[in-house]
Amino acid sequence: MRLFWCVLLLIGMVGASLAAKPTLPSFMSLDDLEHIESLLNYPIDNQEDMAQVYQACQSLLLTIHYTDDPSEYKDLARVIREIAAITNPKIAPGERVDIVPFATSRDRGICAMRDEIGIAAPPGGAVIRTYRSPQQAPEVFQSVLINSTGMTLPCRFIALNRERTSTTATSYCLITAYLYGAFGSDYLSHYPDWFVPSIAEYFSGNKPVRYNEETESMRYFAELKGRDSVIDFVHAVLEGKNANRTIFLMTGYRGYYALADAALAVTKARVIRAARIQRFGLIGLSLAFLVLIGVWFVQQKQRATTARTLDDLDQLKAPPKPDSSGTSKSTLQDCTVTTSAECSATDPSEF
Repeated sequence: MRLFWCVLLLIGMVGASLAAKPTLPSFMSLDDLEHIESLLNYPIDNQEDMAQVYQACQSLLLTIHYTDDPSEYKDLARVIREIAAITNPKIAPGERVDIVPFATSRDRGICAMRDEIGIAAPPGGAVIRTYRSPQQAPEVFQSVLINSTGMTLPCRFIALNRERTSTTATSYCLITAYLYGAFGSDYLSHYPDWFVPSIAEYFSGNKPVRYNEETESMRYFAELKGRDSVIDFVHAVLEGKNANRTIFLMTGYRGYYALADAALAVTKARVIRAARIQRFGLIGLSLAFLVLIGVWFVQQKQRATTARTLDDLDQLKAPPKPDSSGTSKSTLQDCTVTTSAECSATDPSEF
């Protein structure tokens, strides 16, 4: 009986989750911002959901086209075209489409937002479309992807350049999509411009090509006060507290830009010190190489001298070779051997 009720409860939970999923209207009025927001933040779990968003985007673009003044909606039309390009069910050669669920993903950045900071996971997941190169991406993305690893659109749509992307860069985009999904497409307007980029850089572990205030500020914050303090800072800002005042109270620096300037100064000093160490290291290696070359030459010279000495000793120890007359000829050419016949008689009295 208990098993029966457990199965019944499970079926009810699944049915409730399916029933709770919103449906996109077949027609969207350009003046109905709620409907447009439902399109931007529609929870996508699978390819069917993605195709439904694509069809809604096409319908909305058609509506814009037939308005009296389409230029009035050019910004909205650009965003809708970008979302349609990412959710297009047709996947061209060299492209890849992934749906990353916010609730269960083990991505580093999503885990930080969901498990460390405690931001409730938005429904559905992020749609990531990776292009082989910027030239093979749709025209709406080419100018952006040439100069960057990717871009995140409200509220869960990501385009990536495979030539330049990395795991940490993808995590950066996923953090932005997660926050979009959690707080809505206009959440950025509630916080300072630097807030989301700086925390996304820190929690993704992204290593940028060049250092800037966004990449270094929160890392320096963590060096001063620890990772838990960075999480407390994010909590405070999300709760509505003034970000610059919170930085002052927690670090002593007068706001974000003072903290960022200090962080860049520290990073610059480290880079200079590392360059000096590298330069001195190269000089040391060069000197060590020259010393080794010198030792090698000395050893070679000593070996040659020793070999010549041994050869001379071998010649001295060798027996004299007889000449054609049958007499022995001494190897000591400087010595003259005299016979008794050649000696003249000498009167002992002369001595």
